[in-house]
Amino acid sequence: MFQTFSITRLITYCLVPFLLLSVPVALLLVMSDGNPLVNIFESHIAKLTEMLCFVFSLILILSFFKPRKRAVMFANNLSSSGYWQLTLLAIGLLLLTFAALNLMQLYQSTDLSFVDPPKINRDITPSGSVFWLYISILFLSIVIVSPIFEEVVFRGILLDRLSLKLSPIWAITVSSLLFGFLHHNYLGSTVYGVLLCLVRLRFRSLTAVIFVHILNNLMVFCLILSSYFFDLSRIPIVSTVLVHNPNLTNILLLTLTASLIIMYYYKKELICIPQKRFNKTLLT
Repeated sequence: MFQTFSITRLITYCLVPFLLLSVPVALLLVMSDGNPLVNIFESHIAKLTEMLCFVFSLILILSFFKPRKRAVMFANNLSSSGYWQLTLLAIGLLLLTFAALNLMQLYQSTDLSFVDPPKINRDITPSGSVFWLYISILFLSIVIVSPIFEEVVFRGILLDRLSLKLSPIWAITVSSLLFGFLHHNYLGSTVYGVLLCLVRLRFRSLTAVIFVHILNNLMVFCLILSSYFFDLSRIPIVSTVLVHNPNLTNILLLTLTASLIIMYYYKKELICIPQKRFNKTLLT
């Protein structure tokens, strides 16, 4: 399905919007230093630029494919019960990534946030005049743009092309390692990427993985928004997940709960991973 899409072209499609947007924005910030209007929106510009880069890159990537191939890419063969299973899976994946994050914090000095630190600006408060603008940009970036862009790139183009060149196991490994490398929670994100690859291979569609990714990020966004209004550590279940001083008991509890949820859904998929390269028609 994606065998004619080169990795070089993918990189180019991602870099061009970044250069076209980042350079003018950087010049604007330098030339407008001290401008009150620019100062108000300065905290949003980096996130807005990143989001626009993702959008433009996605448009360029999807424009390469013919309408029929795009329809196949996002074909939806999920039943209502399938969506409920994927919802449960998204919860399990979120718990697993939190467990990995807590584990990482046990062995390194940096205090990792449960989302990428640049995505949260604590200088902005709910009483501020631009709070809801900031939250709107955050929502579009975390819940809408990033999941769609990342799934098209990592579980779409990269996984499919690598599956034609390597065995599916190696394709899953390489694409997931790359996905994890781009996130600060690299351990949890790598495992997250592996399991999303299995969803992709099972349903032969990006609709399923985009749904899981959006739902996962939506739960994280709700935690971020809630944290501006009250202390999440006072909620028993949430405090177990988002501990400031992680310990092995919490990590084991999270891992066990997440594993039970994920293994219930994946017991067949983990056994049935193809052992040889795909042919060019298997992914369509």
